[in-house]
Amino acid sequence: CVNVNNTASCDDGDACTDSDVCDAGLCSAGSGLDCDDDDACTDDSCDPAIGCVHVAAACDDGDICTDNDTCASGICAGTPKNCDDGDACTSDSCAAGACLNVDNSATCDDDNACTTDSCDPVAGCVNVDNCDDGNLCTDDWCDPATGCNYADNSASCDDGDACTEGDLCGDGQCGGAAIDCDDDDVCTLDGCDASTGECTTETIEECCALDEDCDATGACIEATCDTAKNECTTTPIAGCCTADADCLDDDEATEDLCDLAINKRASIRVTAPVPYRLTAYQLASSTRSNAKPKPWLTHLTL
Repeated sequence: CVNVNNTASCDDGDACTDSDVCDAGLCSAGSGLDCDDDDACTDDSCDPAIGCVHVAAACDDGDICTDNDTCASGICAGTPKNCDDGDACTSDSCAAGACLNVDNSATCDDDNACTTDSCDPVAGCVNVDNCDDGNLCTDDWCDPATGCNYADNSASCDDGDACTEGDLCGDGQCGGAAIDCDDDDVCTLDGCDASTGECTTETIEECCALDEDCDATGACIEATCDTAKNECTTTPIAGCCTADADCLDDDEATEDLCDLAINKRASIRVTAPVPYRLTAYQLASSTRSNAKPKPWLTHLTL
C-alpha cells in the first residue's frame, strides 16, 4: 500500500481555529477564529472546546457622579448619584462626585404683594394670603401689585355685650345701642347684667321722691322731701306739743294743757270768786304737778 500525503480539509479538534487542512500527513490548525462581535459592551474570547465566548464587560462611563455603570447597546452609562436630601427647599445636584444642596427658597416669591412667601421643607413653596384682618366690620381685598386693602362696612354684627341691641358695624368696629333699663324711679340705681341682658335695680337708701316717702321722728316733727337732692328733711311744727310742759305761757290766769289728740295747746282760763282771790293768791299752789303755780287754790271756776 502506498499512502500519499494530501492537503484535504480537516478538523484539528480546536474550536478556536478555522479552515484546518492536512499538511505532511497531519491536520494543521487553520487561522484563528475571529470572535470580535463588534459590541463594546462584551469581552470577547475563545474557548477551544466551544468556540467564541462573549461576556458582558464591566465599564466606566467616566462620570464620577454616576453609580453602577453598565453597558448596553454599546454605550456605557451609570445611574445618577442620589443627592436628594429630602428638603423641598434645596436644589440638589452632584458636582465632581460630591452632592450639592443649595437653598432655593427665594424661588418661592410669587410676585404677589398680598401673600407671605416661604418654603416648607416638606411641602415646598407656601404662599399665604394675609389680607384677612379678622375684622367682620371691614371688607378685605387684594391688589397683587400694591397689597391688601380694607374698607369699613355697616354689616350686622354682635358686639358681645348682652346689654346692647341693634348691633351694627361702624368705623371698623361693632357696637349697639344700650338697652333702656330706666324704671323712672329716682330712688333706684338702674343697670344691666352684661351676661344675660336683663335689667337690674338697686334701691338707694334714704332716698325720697315725695313727702310721703319721708317718716317723721316725732308727732311735732314735719318730714318733707327735698326733691332737688331726693333727701328727706325734718323741721319742728310750730305750736305743736306732746306734753303739758310744752304749753307753759307765763300767764298765771290760765291752766296750760296739751291736747294729745291733736298735739295742740289747750289753755284754760281759770278765775276765783272775788272774795277769795287775795287769799288764794297767797296760799294756793298748782293743782297739777306739772303745771305752773297758780294764784288760787279753791273755788276755781272755769
